[in-house]
Amino acid sequence: MVYLTKTTDTPGFLLNLSESGMAIQAMEILQQGWRIEFEFPLPKTKVEISGAADVIWCDSTGRAGLKFANLCEFDRYHLRRWITETQIN
Repeated sequence: MVYLTKTTDTPGFLLNLSESGMAIQAMEILQQGWRIEFEFPLPKTKVEISGAADVIWCDSTGRAGLKFANLCEFDRYHLRRWITETQIN
């Protein structure tokens, strides 16, 4: 699960994750150009990733692509490490 904040807390599902952003399935329709705050547990870890992202694409079903706009170095480090370990396994 990923939690998004624009005007209300909106849950969603993480579909894809990379160093630069993520694809999600939100429970409400997002708008291209919105800046969204987010928070989610990095899968199979105890690390919570949080920051802000820009909606760069969206559709009428709630799917959206978010590009990270603000991610602290601690979270970025753990995200890179998780991606590397996931690709190896």
